[in-house]
Amino acid sequence: MTCKKIELYLPNYIYFVVYCEIQLKIIRRNDILMGKIKLSKNRWLMFFLVNKGGFEMIGYENFALAASNSLLKKSFLQNKPITPLKLQKLLFFLHKKYLQLTNKPLFEESFEAWQYGPVLPSIYNVFQPYKSNGIDDFYREGNTTYVVDSTNDEFYTALEFVWSKYSNFKPFELVNLTHLKGSAWDKSYNNPNGRLLKISNENIKNERWSFN
Repeated sequence: MTCKKIELYLPNYIYFVVYCEIQLKIIRRNDILMGKIKLSKNRWLMFFLVNKGGFEMIGYENFALAASNSLLKKSFLQNKPITPLKLQKLLFFLHKKYLQLTNKPLFEESFEAWQYGPVLPSIYNVFQPYKSNGIDDFYREGNTTYVVDSTNDEFYTALEFVWSKYSNFKPFELVNLTHLKGSAWDKSYNNPNGRLLKISNENIKNERWSFN
């Protein structure tokens, strides 16, 4: 069985993982034991074991789900319902602001240019059952709810900016913002050489208007 080492990059973290197919392997780095468990075909749970002696879940490969929960946490605390459509647009603006602050993408998954603006397909698949209704619960893995680590200052700087600017907008008001002429979505969806499914991070980062 062939083993290999991979590096997984998430904001403010670099995870070093060794695995043999689906068998978990753990290596020691800087007095932290780190590992990776396969949850499903495309999603892995990453964890570390600190000297306190217990496992603490710190994230998983689809970071967008943890970011979604962080937005939903604000939604529930402030009683500002978020529909799946509004969630997609807030995630897009969050990704854009993070790119502009750090020059690094927040999500590994690419946004796609759909009819009603940018969409992360993985998030669509999770929250689509709510349709046009407000999302009333977090995404969970079993009994565990994931949010972005509170020490991730760059993420929360971007989150606070986006929430303060856009949380009071209605879903289709946010759609209209993403549809502005020359927007990143527009450059993909209305590309003169034919529609492009994916929206490039370069176009997202360079998208500028009054609320940026």
